[in-house]
Amino acid sequence: MRRVLRRFPEDTLHLRIRLEQTPEDWAARGVLSVPHGTVVGRGRGETLETALDALADSLFRDARRYKERRHADAAAGRKRRLRRTLESSVEHLGAFRGEDDREAFFDVLRPALAALRERAEHEVRIAALEGHPGESSRPVDEVLDEVLVRAWDRWEERPDGVPLERWLTALLHEVVDEGTGGVETESLDAPAGSADGRPRTDWDAERALWFLPGDESPALEDLIPDAAAPPTAWAEAADEAEWILEHLADLPRAQRRAYLLHALEGWDVDEIALLQGRDVEAVQRDIESTRELLAERAGGLAHRGENA
Repeated sequence: MRRVLRRFPEDTLHLRIRLEQTPEDWAARGVLSVPHGTVVGRGRGETLETALDALADSLFRDARRYKERRHADAAAGRKRRLRRTLESSVEHLGAFRGEDDREAFFDVLRPALAALRERAEHEVRIAALEGHPGESSRPVDEVLDEVLVRAWDRWEERPDGVPLERWLTALLHEVVDEGTGGVETESLDAPAGSADGRPRTDWDAERALWFLPGDESPALEDLIPDAAAPPTAWAEAADEAEWILEHLADLPRAQRRAYLLHALEGWDVDEIALLQGRDVEAVQRDIESTRELLAERAGGLAHRGENA
């Protein structure tokens, strides 16, 4: 259960257990105080040990539900903040594009686009795992710079009624899919052809506007099924986030992107279907089958860890 609640410091978790013995069996009740909530479990057994095991299983299930609710709320909140900021900037972006004021356009879009950095990092890392040299050789900052430039170049072609986040996400996927690792990205700091080819954007600093301390939105490692493996098993996997990306790299791009947008970013299935131009039912099947695949492979890791 500690894996489920690992984001919370030990001193914020307080467990109280009450035991009761009857002529027939043992009863155990547990109340775990967690930040902004309570986890409750019950267990019974013929012996004290079996009652405590049943209690642990009950607490685990309730802790997992608690974590899923917290992650869903946090992801939804971050999504709302991002979309509210993006949509409120549309008028300004249109005005600056109409005035041909490139730098002002970039200054407005850059902070919000930085929130897509995590998506870009996942895409570039998976490209490396797939063995695509063109894609995997591109720095993440360069990918985001290219998205920024394409947003400027294509602003007047942006379809009416398409939310800005969806449009930017499509541009990000386009940049990665093209695999233009050997093509110079136009510098945002100097005119085309300048000797200074370094982009000026510090995307990590820009991202700080969105990834604030205490943000409980799910991270890659949170996508591993909670009952999957004991901590010792992960020593072989080296890194939990890397393990997720390695297995997602085995899937078609549309499928893994649908899963990540839904599981990490809180996108609705309908939104993903519109982004990918696919049927809602197909997207839903992809998300469910990806979840099942990860559970199956994590279960295999748990089995190896137990037999080690």
